Amino acid sequence: MIKPNKIALLPEKIAIFPLTGAVLFPGTQLPLNIFEPRYVQMIDDALASPSRAIGMIQPSKPGEKTLKKVGCLGKISSFNEAEDSRYLITLSGLIRFEVKEELNTTTPYRQIIPDFSRYKTNLEKQEVESIDRSKLLALV
Repeated sequence: MIKPNKIALLPEKIAIFPLTGAVLFPGTQLPLNIFEPRYVQMIDDALASPSRAIGMIQPSKPGEKTLKKVGCLGKISSFNEAEDSRYLITLSGLIRFEVKEELNTTTPYRQIIPDFSRYKTNLEKQEVESIDRSKLLALV
């Protein structure tokens, strides 16, 4: 389990889930319905790991392989297996990352080496009471 107090404890490589229209922020939760076989395998592998973590990131444009510059590492905080080989998971956002390098892998899903260094403060307790939610939603 990741203890969100030290960057050194975060995974050195992560599986990524590039999904248009789904944004994860540190300290938030994102429910996901996982049904594509390659991402079902990714969740199987993440659940078997000590961190239970995957990275959420947006493609640069829908259908493109290139990625946005910043994503968010999330921990699978709950999951249910459906009878039709789907997962219903909740991903809890931990810390943002930049893509340092995309790895050539034999897995059906993509993996990267993340760079968390610019986002160390994401691991600290945040003051969220003063956030203007309507402005934030307009930006998203």
